Amino acid sequence: MHSLNYSVSDNVFRFPTDFDVELHLKEVKRDRYGHIHADARLVTPEGGVLALSHGDLESGHWRRNFAGQAAARNSGDQLRVENVLIEAVVALENDPAVPSQEQVFYQPKLLPVSHIIQSVPPPRLALVEGLYEKGTLQAIVAKPKVAKSLLVLGLAVTVSNGGGLWLDRKVTGGRVALFQLEDSARTISKRILEIASGQVCDQLLVHQPDTPFQINDQNYRAVVDACSGCSLVIIDPIIQASQVSDWNAASEVRAAYELWRRLARELDAVVVVVAHHRKQVGDFGDQIAGSIQGLATPDGIIELRRDSRLTKTQRKVSFVGRDWPDLEEQVIELDPETLRFNVVGYASTLTEDRKKQSAEQRADEVLDSLPVVQPGLSYSELTEKTGLGDKALRPALKILKEQDKIDTTGKSRSRINPLQFYRKT
Repeated sequence: MHSLNYSVSDNVFRFPTDFDVELHLKEVKRDRYGHIHADARLVTPEGGVLALSHGDLESGHWRRNFAGQAAARNSGDQLRVENVLIEAVVALENDPAVPSQEQVFYQPKLLPVSHIIQSVPPPRLALVEGLYEKGTLQAIVAKPKVAKSLLVLGLAVTVSNGGGLWLDRKVTGGRVALFQLEDSARTISKRILEIASGQVCDQLLVHQPDTPFQINDQNYRAVVDACSGCSLVIIDPIIQASQVSDWNAASEVRAAYELWRRLARELDAVVVVVAHHRKQVGDFGDQIAGSIQGLATPDGIIELRRDSRLTKTQRKVSFVGRDWPDLEEQVIELDPETLRFNVVGYASTLTEDRKKQSAEQRADEVLDSLPVVQPGLSYSELTEKTGLGDKALRPALKILKEQDKIDTTGKSRSRINPLQFYRKT
């Protein structure tokens, strides 16, 4: 393919064609990834505009939309317009007026902070209220067989079915691209049908099961085109979708996550990657397998853990994010019928409830050990009879006293007439 000859006047790049129109490009510049963006117009000799759009000239999806506008206006050949756009990109690659990718990346650009503040766009629409903003890279992490795939699948179904609640947070509807790379077609179908209660929506796009997929610099544009229009992209797990030879190598892991973060920014979508925990103990990202870049690169991380104090279907969920407030840990429970997780409550509240319930149970045990007649049992006798230590016995006696279920005789610290406890009738 040859490059077009073109002229520049008033900062407008003008490309002639062989079908009596001109391609005009204004505000031509490269983004941070080196892709050429411009305000593009297809102009007739009479000054009419057949197509008008701003976008990434290197995006096949954008080129098709632009060429489609022109073809719809004059019944022209869409492919010819796409070829002109490609030839224009080739021509601009070596134009010194358009900064090269190396210049974009490596030249310092110091601006007054007021310019940056004024250029910041309005807050993005949240996909998950208070949690997932569009244009962000998120991670969900857990040990194997903790049901993290069911958690992200629940989010995918909720978004694609028009919205609802996920982790007790409001969810906005939209199109979803799901790359579930570990499960068979049978497993994926069964889970989606159960989670969606049979109400499957075509807004949920699934990568063909049992087909390998890995993102890289060569196929990145194809991934962008395939996921165009999606509000949510899920990659489960990232280890199968990224070309990394050593997950402990910081530069490799950073580059792998950076491709997915770049995708989130470019699509203005939420990209969720699923990763695994190591076997070791840790908190707030410490357990993420591989280099610490797996913790540093995502905008937010949700971690799932089993807990010996919870039931088999319950999980503890922790949150750590770049722009999140200090979110409390939650306890969620899997409904085996619907395969959805429901929020039970905050972990701290449930811990206090368990402590209170345990203390009340011990108080009942102590009450059963007390006689109903005076003088009752001394503290040492009660310790021996119940087998409870001081830390458990004193709170139990305090509860029984507050409930007016026991009374005492004698005096504290008296050897002659020691303090004794008996049950009220």
